[in-house]
Amino acid sequence: MTPWRTMQIADDAAGLYQSHLVLNLNEPNALGDVSWVKPRKYMGIWWGMHLGEQTWSSGPQHGATTGYAKKMIDFAARHGFKGLLVEGWNVGWDGDWFGNGETFSFTQPYPDFDLKAVADYGRKRA
Repeated sequence: MTPWRTMQIADDAAGLYQSHLVLNLNEPNALGDVSWVKPRKYMGIWWGMHLGEQTWSSGPQHGATTGYAKKMIDFAARHGFKGLLVEGWNVGWDGDWFGNGETFSFTQPYPDFDLKAVADYGRKRA
């Protein structure tokens, strides 16, 4: 990620691709050898929430459940995705979660989400 916002203009897509503008605005790599980083595709569990079919908060429409996460892991594995981002599994998404970040617990799942079971299942499907 870069803090810079840029506008790039070119005669064609190749001209945009060949631009080094964003690269030149970033500081040099401070991590050293990053050959271990492997770019991958991933997907998120949240689409049902954005479509209004599921909710981030607990209750009967909760989207980040153990069963749904396993279903999405299966989908990701079938379609070549190497990762699944699951949001909404942990306590704190009820109410005004955007404005009340202090209510989040990043270790306590909602009752309908078994973190260990989902992680174990994901490792088996990897």
